[in-house]
Amino acid sequence: MNYSKTMSGWEEFVTRDKEHYYAWLKGVSEELIDFEILELISIAKDQKVIVDTNLPHRVLKKISDPSRVVYMVTTPEISMNEFFNREDEEKQFLLNVIKQTDDPEGNLKRYKDVIQYCNRQELVDEFKDSGFLCITRESLEDDINEKVTQIEDHFGLNK
Repeated sequence: MNYSKTMSGWEEFVTRDKEHYYAWLKGVSEELIDFEILELISIAKDQKVIVDTNLPHRVLKKISDPSRVVYMVTTPEISMNEFFNREDEEKQFLLNVIKQTDDPEGNLKRYKDVIQYCNRQELVDEFKDSGFLCITRESLEDDINEKVTQIEDHFGLNK
């Protein structure tokens, strides 16, 4: 959680190699497991809560039931190409950092390669093979409403 204190600046963050970035991402996920579970307990109480989480499969299998989990994945290419096409504050911050580097085009390509690596097919397949429902966005033209209906049906929200 203190990773940024070990960097010389944000440029170092956006120019890391893909293996280093992925190791950091996995480390953060592991480090936050207890925090995420405690937060889920504190906000859930007696109500239904939908969260976007980084809890690993092995943890979700211990604390939840397949009827209460849905994974949403996309292709590595969509992950890479669409990463910065959101109004998400953090993503736009990183994009601005990349634009201010000495080699913005090269660093943008490198960062997109990192995103593709962190969302590579073997990792997508782990979600699909996890035992939990996994909904895949194969194309930007996919019917999002259809996927929402699948999720609502899975969670029993249409009853």
